[in-house]
Amino acid sequence: MSEEEPKVMAVEEPTVMAVEEPKGLDYIPEVILKKRKNRDELAFIRKKQLELGNFGKKKKKVADIKRPEDFVLEFRAKVPPQSPLYLH
Repeated sequence: MSEEEPKVMAVEEPTVMAVEEPKGLDYIPEVILKKRKNRDELAFIRKKQLELGNFGKKKKKVADIKRPEDFVLEFRAKVPPQSPLYLH
């Protein structure tokens, strides 16, 4: 055995792989597609409004409530001072 014997390597036989059937497209319900479309449209509108600065600011509720002083000023503006309804 002084002579080196060539090493014989085992040759692997190619394995036959099963051919996979091409998968069809996943089904997405129409409701979900409509929601996505609506959400995308709203996001686009909001983005445009933010760019233009036309986003709706909330009004203060205090401004909508009339104070008694406001009623008095309105009344005095409507009624002339010579009228008997005019109170000092």
